[in-house]
Amino acid sequence: MVWKVELPVPWELGPPGTQLISVVQTDPANHEVMLRREGSGDEAFANDQKQIKVKKDGKEYTVDVTPGSAHWVGYTIFQNGITVSDELVVTRSLKISSKEFGLADISERQFTLLNLAPPDLL
Repeated sequence: MVWKVELPVPWELGPPGTQLISVVQTDPANHEVMLRREGSGDEAFANDQKQIKVKKDGKEYTVDVTPGSAHWVGYTIFQNGITVSDELVVTRSLKISSKEFGLADISERQFTLLNLAPPDLL
């Protein structure tokens, strides 16, 4: 089963965009389902920083950040309707600039990994 989801607003690891969700596997005995999420979009993420600090040739600069296109892929496992594993990698292009630093096109990668701890560790 596959379906498409429109994301009209930015979220923590992505901009507004479109996401395709696919059922990868089901495990009826354990009441589990694994989904694959792949999407893309443009613009800022929720809570994006407008400026960051970068180092070049041993000097630190404060630069303005302009977000570009983003692409993400991730897998989520639900058991009895509860998220027990969620992993996502997003890669996006950014433009950074300042009078002192100049202009540069860069690539950024962020990831999230959430896993349920085994009961004996809780």
